[in-house]
Amino acid sequence: MKTPAITIFVVCVLIVCLALAIYNYRTHGARPENLGISKHDADKLKKTRLSGKEQMYMLNFEAAIEEYTKALRVSTTDAFLYNDRGTAYYQLGVESVNPPSFMFSIGSKYQTDLDSGSISAALQQEFWNNEFALSQNATVLVQRRDIQWRIDYNNGQVYIILKEESILFIIREEESALNIYSPPRSEDELGYGLEVDARHKEATEALAMVKEKLKETEETDSGIITAVVSGEDVSKQIQTDIRSLEHYVHVEEEVEDDKREFWLTIIVGKTKEAFLYAQKDYLKAIDIKFVKDREGRKYSNYSVASRNLGTLYFRMGRKKEAMIQWRRALELEPTDDELRELIGSYE
Repeated sequence: MKTPAITIFVVCVLIVCLALAIYNYRTHGARPENLGISKHDADKLKKTRLSGKEQMYMLNFEAAIEEYTKALRVSTTDAFLYNDRGTAYYQLGVESVNPPSFMFSIGSKYQTDLDSGSISAALQQEFWNNEFALSQNATVLVQRRDIQWRIDYNNGQVYIILKEESILFIIREEESALNIYSPPRSEDELGYGLEVDARHKEATEALAMVKEKLKETEETDSGIITAVVSGEDVSKQIQTDIRSLEHYVHVEEEVEDDKREFWLTIIVGKTKEAFLYAQKDYLKAIDIKFVKDREGRKYSNYSVASRNLGTLYFRMGRKKEAMIQWRRALELEPTDDELRELIGSYE
């Protein structure tokens, strides 16, 4: 008796599916999924995810973190949510170093303009009176959320408008510091702010110079300090003392013309806390979305998270690790010319 063709076909399909399942397990590993999520939870997830994105857009990073955390309680293995929350923490850390600058205030009568999404001649004049350009004919997007508005102006500036009672406060952010997927183009753009050149200094003097700079971070309990010293023993002593103060410190050696220099990155307070949380979330996102080679070694399969983690590492002074993450992101997205150019500038 011959086996029916349909039976042979079904068996072949099952064998192929089983082979794919085994390959997927060997490649990605076993990961729990949120199966059978209720409609209520699905709606909640959609709402909180959208709210998190809106809060990010309005630069309310702490509020965005709260929304993404709510979403992760519903979808515990969502790599995209971990990446987004990591980015919120990252931006919170960056903002703690370079807080947005207050520009000026205006009367609440301009709220009508903002709600309508237009820039009137009178509002334009208010900007000009305060020595800030805002072209009435420029491409401007105005979005309101509760008592906040955001203006994206085509000169690379972002203006956030906050309402308190009957006053509208104008706050400016640099667009280059807000692009969450764009790595820094230079160390000046990193916003390190404080630097200590202690080359050829003895350990005691170099440490005193670093601690003097640390005093400048006490008021805000945040900041990044970069220091450079010539001796490895000096570097180690500074590391020991700084870690005893519970600050983050990382050192990388650079050799040029047979001269050894040790670059230390010290991160304090709120900046340290935000960056470490960002690192944890980016690593979690990558751990969820990974691939394995034939030897079973794991590699990131999430280009955005790798790119973001590389940018975070660069800001933390971990340039060698940053390059590893950026190169992996470029392998996954070989058409990313901006990242390719960035990598080339540091190689």
